[in-house]
Amino acid sequence: MTMIKQAYTVKGMTCNGCRAGVEKKLGDIDGVANVIVSLEDEEAILTMVDHISIKTLQDALPEKYSLSSKKVSKAISEKQESSSGVFVNSESASQAV
Repeated sequence: MTMIKQAYTVKGMTCNGCRAGVEKKLGDIDGVANVIVSLEDEEAILTMVDHISIKTLQDALPEKYSLSSKKVSKAISEKQESSSGVFVNSESASQAV
């Protein structure tokens, strides 16, 4: 049986209690074989028997958490590369004259 490994961004966690709660809620979903949640990286890595929709995953979590799809974490270096993106602050086009 082939397992699916998918990484998700989880927003709204503020402490290890939040992390543990998210891990438990996601782990209780039918078809989820394993869950690893990182508070620091705002990430949940799920190993699933079959694909589970984001809606199903989000519905299992309390409203204060938002979950979105992320690239599959294949290696630590790839994870670090994706989390160290450069963000440019563009100025508004409507400047006072």
